Amino acid sequence: MQALRRPDCAERLRYLGLAANGIGEVGGSRLAGWLGEGGVPLQTIELRDNSLGDRAASALASMLARNRQLQHLSLLHNAIGVAGAHALAEALGANLTLATLDLRLNQIGDLELQAAYNMHACMCMCMCMCMCMCMCMCMCMCMCMCMCMCMCMCMCMCI
Repeated sequence: MQALRRPDCAERLRYLGLAANGIGEVGGSRLAGWLGEGGVPLQTIELRDNSLGDRAASALASMLARNRQLQHLSLLHNAIGVAGAHALAEALGANLTLATLDLRLNQIGDLELQAAYNMHACMCMCMCMCMCMCMCMCMCMCMCMCMCMCMCMCMCMCI
């Protein structure tokens, strides 16, 4: 962890692969604390197969609520249960940059995942209005010219 704190390393780090390193709950919580300090432009973190559990998942959730750079986080096969899943779902409500969160092969059933997803449901409504103006001229050959202008307005509300 000390090597990662060096400015020359931390400022350029985009991918952190720590799969199957036996990190555990304590190590995962410490890693989340370090990531929460900011200053690391990480885009992808691979933490699969580390027995992180709910404690580390909750710490990572706290980091995710503040993080604005991370795009991909793999927590595959980490003994994360319902409490960890709910903490992560809550954090996703505040995080707009995370594109993928892999929670496969954890101790979370379909009902728990659905409940976590439903905690932060978003409703979007879009209205589009199109105006077309056509002008046709017929003299020996028919020629039409159409111009369409569309204006769309979308509004999303997340709860």
